[in-house]
Amino acid sequence: TSSAFPGILASAYPMDHGYRGINESHHSIAEHLSEHGIRTVGVTSSSHASSLFNYDRGFDVFYDNPSYRRDAPNRDSLSAYEAIRSRVYDYFGKRPILRGIGSKGLEAITAIRRNDNFSCPYERAETVTDKAEEILKREATKHSGRDRFIWIHYMEPHAPYYPPDRIIERFETDGIT
Repeated sequence: TSSAFPGILASAYPMDHGYRGINESHHSIAEHLSEHGIRTVGVTSSSHASSLFNYDRGFDVFYDNPSYRRDAPNRDSLSAYEAIRSRVYDYFGKRPILRGIGSKGLEAITAIRRNDNFSCPYERAETVTDKAEEILKREATKHSGRDRFIWIHYMEPHAPYYPPDRIIERFETDGIT
């Protein structure tokens, strides 16, 4: 994700963007399309493809998991795990030179939580799809007749893969997870 999406979304070579997000000097596809009157929507469940790394730039509507963001509506009711994750994002997320450290910190916090019977550190595909559909319905009502571009990023196709509990329970055997 770190090396692929800047190339996909901003036509940039990895050495141009430093492997971390969309560089300020690059013009993303969302920016280009928005400038030409096309509504742009981005939906992601990955912190590596989130606003933390400027992937929201140029999108008219952008959704990433809001639990770690300062402006999250539920921030005051976060669990201890989510509160720590939120603080890591706040401190490192808006400091370009420290973003890589922040990303590694979020991964470490997620790993700690995973060892504490936590099944999935990101929103599942069903949730992401439901959110995308909700946004698209709202967009169709508010901006009918306009062309749209939507980018959806799911975590399930690659590591770390956390199968739903029903799959784990069905196939798990003693000594093999």
